[in-house]
Amino acid sequence: MQYSSFEYMRHLLSRDDFYEKYLQACTGSLKEKSKGDTYPQMIRKGLVGDWRNHFSEDQSRRMDEHFEAKMKNIKWAFGWAEDMLYKQKK
Repeated sequence: MQYSSFEYMRHLLSRDDFYEKYLQACTGSLKEKSKGDTYPQMIRKGLVGDWRNHFSEDQSRRMDEHFEAKMKNIKWAFGWAEDMLYKQKK
């Protein structure tokens, strides 16, 4: 579990040698080809609910519909349903 934690992965990206190897393996390019970015674009803050900063209201609605369709046969009760409703931050 330790190696899949957000903190462990953040620590790995803070090491320049790891980031160099990551870029070479994924793109064959070096750090200077990454346009000065410190971290790849796929890495976000790792905060609960941060998706609201990246989804539009329509995207959120479509994701909710997709999720409900995939989970309709699950007999679990999700207590976080209200928290997952789209509320755009201002």
